[in-house]
Amino acid sequence: VTLELTGLPTLPDVEATALDVTGRVAFSYAAVGNKPLLDFTAKPSGVYFLKILVGDEMLTKRLVLSR
Repeated sequence: VTLELTGLPTLPDVEATALDVTGRVAFSYAAVGNKPLLDFTAKPSGVYFLKILVGDEMLTKRLVLSR
């Protein structure tokens, strides 16, 4: 499963971090000038929290991955 982050303003830096329910970092991604793609292919089913940092603004979203 690959998640593409769209609808983000065009800024030079985008960072995304996926945390599991225990707060451990499952993985993180930093994009400079291209669309962030988050690859959940090797991750187990479960609940993840995506923290997306664009410029100086942060957005947190819940993602349920079920296979």
